[in-house]
Amino acid sequence: MKSIFKELDDFLVYANEGNMPSKQLVGSLTIRKGALIYYKKQAEFRQYVEKLYCDLKIKDLFVSRKCFSDAVIDYYIDSKRGDENTDIVNKLKQLDINKVHVFLPIYFIQIESDHVSIGEINFVKFQSIKKYVQEQNLFVPNDIDRILADEHFGNVPFVDCVIDARDNDFAKEQAQIRLIEIINVLNFIIYSHIKGVETFSAISNYGTIDRTFIFSNKNANISINTHPSLIKRITIDEIREFLLGEGKIYVNLFNQLTNNNRSEIDNRIVNAINWIGMAVAEKENSVAFTQAMYGIESLLQYEQKGEMISKSIVASIAENVAFLLGRNFDDRRKLEKRFKELYGIRSKIAHGKSNDISVYDVLDVIGLAKSLVMSFYETPSLKEAKTMKMVLNHITKLKYSCLGDKLQGVNEVN
Repeated sequence: MKSIFKELDDFLVYANEGNMPSKQLVGSLTIRKGALIYYKKQAEFRQYVEKLYCDLKIKDLFVSRKCFSDAVIDYYIDSKRGDENTDIVNKLKQLDINKVHVFLPIYFIQIESDHVSIGEINFVKFQSIKKYVQEQNLFVPNDIDRILADEHFGNVPFVDCVIDARDNDFAKEQAQIRLIEIINVLNFIIYSHIKGVETFSAISNYGTIDRTFIFSNKNANISINTHPSLIKRITIDEIREFLLGEGKIYVNLFNQLTNNNRSEIDNRIVNAINWIGMAVAEKENSVAFTQAMYGIESLLQYEQKGEMISKSIVASIAENVAFLLGRNFDDRRKLEKRFKELYGIRSKIAHGKSNDISVYDVLDVIGLAKSLVMSFYETPSLKEAKTMKMVLNHITKLKYSCLGDKLQGVNEVN
């Protein structure tokens, strides 16, 4: 990590000698006008910042150039542990990190209660935002009553996305990512069966007027956008009732969204749910099919390092699917065969050979993807798995033990 910050070190030393304020000091990374005007290596530094931005994006940092300066501070401070450059590091550490509450609307569903909690995620009725904000001891603007007088929102739920951030722009950007994850989890959960045929009951996040409310303990900010109106179908209250009853296990999915210490498997599960949630909401069959297949791949694809001869991707994933979901020998053979058939469809789509995808194939691959995700919460021996290597060890035991059927958890329990 230290090597990629060499040029940044030089710039921060230069900026610090000029007594530049700490926020402006790192804010220069966004290449704002005037920030680099007297820096002799200005051109080289601009190129360096572009490379640094790309390098950190590769490290799962989802942030735009506009908010890059806030995000890079943590990386920089972490890279300087034990170094002598304490003056600059201390200056950066003095920047306040606040818990910023970004309220974003979810359209296509409604809320009846003033406030609904699912895990650590809070949904607030539009008309109840003021009361909720006051209870959280956040800054309340004087004109909040006028702002909340808008009747367009009715019973639209607003999600309280709580983000640790140094400024509102970064918090809002990260909250938008959190919102997408929440919508995909909701789509994953409400994927339903009607009259024996699986059908989509999905959330699309569009409404008449889109407002974003940002509150911290110091300030507040409001932004407005417009979107076409869509009909609302289900209430968050109903979803919560389901999660308190037969769907209790799904609360784990919401808890992952606020988990700051995700394991490798946790990250794989979140990525898979995002793909599956998008597939559920997608109207184009070929796109939905591909997204659901991406969900399976992001969950199970794994390259064994050091192997001289390795299986193909499809053979490896098909085997994993069979042993994670199959109850017995016959089940596993059928699952392996079916996955290979579905993967063949995915290959045809990828090569432009087939766009005429059956809705039943789409439903099949979505159902398969969802079952695979839930197996990590329902199978006793997988609940503690933190890495893909641990998952493969579980599968190996099933493959080479004559007690394989007894070792598998979820389906035998039922």
